[in-house]
Amino acid sequence: MSVLQPYIDKGQLVVQSGQTTFAECSTERWNAANAQNRADTILSTYYTDKNIDASLTQNDDLATGVISALKSVGYGTADKPLPITTGQDCNVSAIKAIIAGEQTSTVFKDIKELAKAATNIIDAMVNGREVVIPEENLGSYDNNVVDVPTYQVKPMVLDKSNWYELIIESGFYTPEDLGMTAEEAKAKANS
Repeated sequence: MSVLQPYIDKGQLVVQSGQTTFAECSTERWNAANAQNRADTILSTYYTDKNIDASLTQNDDLATGVISALKSVGYGTADKPLPITTGQDCNVSAIKAIIAGEQTSTVFKDIKELAKAATNIIDAMVNGREVVIPEENLGSYDNNVVDVPTYQVKPMVLDKSNWYELIIESGFYTPEDLGMTAEEAKAKANS
C-alpha cells in the first residue's frame, strides 16, 4: 500500500470497493476458490457498470481464482479483455496462463539462488566464520527488537516477453513441466 497509496490519493488508481487494508484484502488460506468467491462478490457489487482494469493478487493461486471470476462475468473476449492480473511464485499454472495471455505477470524468485545463499550462510555460521552478504544482496527486516540483516535475492517480473529465458533457459522448469515439447516452447516464446 505504501507504493499504491500515492496513486489512490491522486485519483489515478481507484479501488471501487474501498478495500485497501490488509484485513480487507487478505484471502483466507491463500486459496484460489476463496479468491474466486471474493472476486465474484467484488465484481457483482462494485463493477456491474464499470470495467476492472487491474487485479493485484498476492500469489498465483489467487490470480487463478480472480481470473476464473473475471471470465465468469464475460472478461477474456475481444470486446472485454482480461485486466492486468499479477501474481507471484511462478507456479506452472501461472506460467501457462501467462503464455495463454490470461495472467499478465508473476514474480520469480530463483530458488537456486536462495538455496545457494542459505547454504553459504549456514556453512559460515557452523564453521565459526563471519557471514558475508554481498552489498547488492544486503537488506534487513525489523522483527520489533532489532533490524535483522538478510540476504535478499532480487525478485524478477516474469511475463510473456521473458518467461522462456527465466524459466526454461535457466532450467527452473523444463518444457515438459509446462506440458509441451522443447520445440513447442521455443515456438511459443517466439510468437
